[in-house]
Amino acid sequence: MSSDKAQKDTWDPAVCYPDLDMSDGLAEALKRGACRLGPTLDRLVDGSGRAELATSRGTVLINVALWERRFFIDIYESGIEWASGATDDLEQTLRAVVAWRAGVSLDDYVVQFPFMREGTLARAFVEGRVAEAHWEELLASEYPTRPAAARSARALR
Repeated sequence: MSSDKAQKDTWDPAVCYPDLDMSDGLAEALKRGACRLGPTLDRLVDGSGRAELATSRGTVLINVALWERRFFIDIYESGIEWASGATDDLEQTLRAVVAWRAGVSLDDYVVQFPFMREGTLARAFVEGRVAEAHWEELLASEYPTRPAAARSARALR
């Protein structure tokens, strides 16, 4: 392999993230960034290629893009996606994580951080009707129904 190809295939975080020293991992870099802004994210840990923060409202996952500057945030609890989104702004990323940990309501959260989208079942989770929402989602999908499957079986005879 040529050295030019090796250089193009090697990811250098300093190119897209010069404001983050990731030598100790993403979580440590984000903790240092948060300290510069004021809040602390001391429970942030490195996960499988991402940083993770367990909160009383679920787990916040933070990933970074490799070839462009982009921070991805995903928030889950009990298999439900609360919110997800992406931004190239480190400060907004950290503020979004801190706000979620602090208990900002889902409605206020997506208004305060317009790059974050509410998860498809998040509203149902808040309202206590997850099972009903799952059924609504399934029934609205193009999943084959029994009559259509029976017609297909008859057609094979």
